[in-house]
Amino acid sequence: MKFNFKHLSLIPLTLVIALGSPVSAITTVKTPLMQAQADNSKLEAAIQLYEQGLEQYKQKQFSAALASFTQVLEMMRKLGYSKGEMLTLYRLAMIYEDLQDYPQAQTAYEKALVISRKLNDRFNEASYLDYLGVVYRQQKNYAQAVDYHQQSLALFRQLKSPRSEAIVLRNLGVAYLRQEGYEKALNSFQTALKLENSLSQPRSKAVTYYMIGLTYSYLNRQQQAMDSYQEALSLFRQVGDEEATQQTLRQIREVQQALSRVG
Repeated sequence: MKFNFKHLSLIPLTLVIALGSPVSAITTVKTPLMQAQADNSKLEAAIQLYEQGLEQYKQKQFSAALASFTQVLEMMRKLGYSKGEMLTLYRLAMIYEDLQDYPQAQTAYEKALVISRKLNDRFNEASYLDYLGVVYRQQKNYAQAVDYHQQSLALFRQLKSPRSEAIVLRNLGVAYLRQEGYEKALNSFQTALKLENSLSQPRSKAVTYYMIGLTYSYLNRQQQAMDSYQEALSLFRQVGDEEATQQTLRQIREVQQALSRVG
């Protein structure tokens, strides 16, 4: 079982006009009324298609969602609606990730990152930096992944967003694990856990405990691994996550076997 750390999620699911500019802001004062109405109508059509793409994505109809969002992207660009273009690129990147087309996902996130910086949208900038870190990790470029996660982490700390910070710390920890930097990974996960102790996110906290247990196992510190897995198990049961519960029980059995060999 793989935990999806990244999309817990840093960015909202729906495209809301109020997030960027109201419809009226797309036209200028000098724009004729009929042109303004036409632009508004086009934006409404783009948003409806965006929502259709979201529904297709939720149903795992990735090819259909890709076609919808590709069309939305062109519509947003023609309208000059940068916020909509940015969020559509984000959706396209997510689909490419699901299709395991990581170079395309990287390109889409990079374009979204450029727009977020032009808009001075620091929250989304931090999010795209983190997502790029995940994509680089999927391509086994761990050094680049660490760099992007660290950039994201610094921004979220400036923004005082502890929940997002914890998510990025977990992603950073996973990148360190892939590099076999176990002590650095452990530090990242433990720092995330400290943040989560003040948040009401039991499943997220359970995932962090699980990753701490996994890291202790790599370090051959089996009793500490057991303690962490037990904490994760209790929380997974609390939130009713049966798949995660069974995965954690399997890890506990492996640790028990390791302890019995030592004992």
